[in-house]
Amino acid sequence: MGNPENIEDAYVAVIRPKNTASLNSREYRAKSYEILLHEVPIEGQKKKRKKVLLETKLQGNSEITQGILDYVVETTKPISPANQGIRGG
Repeated sequence: MGNPENIEDAYVAVIRPKNTASLNSREYRAKSYEILLHEVPIEGQKKKRKKVLLETKLQGNSEITQGILDYVVETTKPISPANQGIRGG
């Protein structure tokens, strides 16, 4: 394991098309995309939840890009078809 002092927070913005037609367009239209937010429980409140950007901790000496991609796949498994997670292309 790496030095605990080398651990950093990473916030990840995953932008995904609202529908598959957005992928075929040659023009970028902000309305056609959304930022994926992760629902987490609000501390001290049983049923209330809030939406936040994906967040993880990364080791400074690890492969940062792969760490972020692995985290996105694991975090998005519950909301993706066939429990596969969202993968970049």
